[in-house]
Amino acid sequence: MNTCLEWARLLAQRQISSVQLTTLFLDRIAQLDRYYGAYRLVTAELALAQARAADAAIAAGIRLGPLQGVPYAAKDVFDVAGLPTSAGCDLLSGRPAPASARVIDLLQASGMVLLGKTNLVQFAHGSLGVNTNQGTPRNPWSPVLRRVAGGSSSGSSVAVATGMAPIALGTDTGGSVRVPAALCGTIGLKTTYGRVSRAGVYPLSPTLDSVGIIGNSADDIAVLLRLISGAAADADVPVAAPPSLQGMRLAFADSLFVDADRAVAEAVLRAGARLGTLGAGVSHIAFAEACEAELINPNGLISKVEGYAYNQALLTSGSAWLDQKVVESFDGGATATATSYCGALAGMGPLQRLAATTMAPFDALLAPAAAVTALALDGVAQSGTAFTSANSRYTACTRAVNVLGLCALSVPCALSAEGLPIGLQIIGRAGQDEHILAIAQAWMAATYQGGMPRPPLARDVHGLASPPG
Repeated sequence: MNTCLEWARLLAQRQISSVQLTTLFLDRIAQLDRYYGAYRLVTAELALAQARAADAAIAAGIRLGPLQGVPYAAKDVFDVAGLPTSAGCDLLSGRPAPASARVIDLLQASGMVLLGKTNLVQFAHGSLGVNTNQGTPRNPWSPVLRRVAGGSSSGSSVAVATGMAPIALGTDTGGSVRVPAALCGTIGLKTTYGRVSRAGVYPLSPTLDSVGIIGNSADDIAVLLRLISGAAADADVPVAAPPSLQGMRLAFADSLFVDADRAVAEAVLRAGARLGTLGAGVSHIAFAEACEAELINPNGLISKVEGYAYNQALLTSGSAWLDQKVVESFDGGATATATSYCGALAGMGPLQRLAATTMAPFDALLAPAAAVTALALDGVAQSGTAFTSANSRYTACTRAVNVLGLCALSVPCALSAEGLPIGLQIIGRAGQDEHILAIAQAWMAATYQGGMPRPPLARDVHGLASPPG
């Protein structure tokens, strides 16, 4: 499966046109998505118009950006002018956006092509990827038993994992990019808070939300990060050779292993040891502030309060389109006191400074990205207690990163005994997004020299797979 940078090189050399490439992806979506359910809306007409414009610019020798003519997908929380932003709920589907989100404008200006908007958990509040209103994307690593894809950016990760998009935008409030990336075997970056504009992005929690990127290549993600951060169109792209890990200082964040399944924890520890053989020094720290972060943000208090405040009219409408489990997940936001909410906000600053001090001796921390591999959908969807427990457990290793204002990513590190992906979480200090991407790039180059493992039904876009049944 080609990377975005490989596609961009072929486009620049005019070995393939953007219209041809976009058509390949649209054909794959038409063939596969009826089974996987990654997309909420396929913007075929818009995509082909943008592809024609990219081809015209390339033919005229006009460089718009390093990924000019390359397609991408966006979670359905990003406004696109003239299209509705549903945020996973049909109650919002009748409202066309008057303007596009800042990041969408930046990618359009760079000559990229929007394939469509991807499915998500209602109001981006949930880590399983379940949506009873608009449909639940299917984890592509389990062709027979249906398993969760992770959330809330479920559709974006499934689209990338199955080759229905080479790269996709998501958002991350407590793990909503890293968890689906871990469960679907993709790479998912949660950017440093405030690094990327959230203008025109439907919010869950303005205090914790970050724009994220899901892809199959750390290099691709690094380039897209530059674009959505507003870098110049002619900004240099990373070199092909991966950086050396020699002399890097890494540490396992032991506090973030507490809730992880044994098989997941062992896989992450093995991955850390492997990084050690590549030249990095690897040690252990307690990272106790992660636990403190949960004390000042119990069960997602900040996101629940802010999410409920923003969506109150919808959540109390009684509409049949509402997912009642999602509605119930906001209960704490409706009843929280101003004292508890303000106390949680006030506690963030000191903890963020403490985290910065604790992490100062290290280039990055290591932890599981998801505490468990992809669970069977029926096992968590039919019981309210199981649903709530699974939601909480999936973000056990990720949500402190948002409270602490850090950047982090999930990168595939192993397959379980059942053949399900396990994600290694690499956590960096605020502003160190490119640094953790370089570590991920070195890991991928050393570990998957023959190509990253792909799901059973994912094939290169030149050889489309047929879904079973």
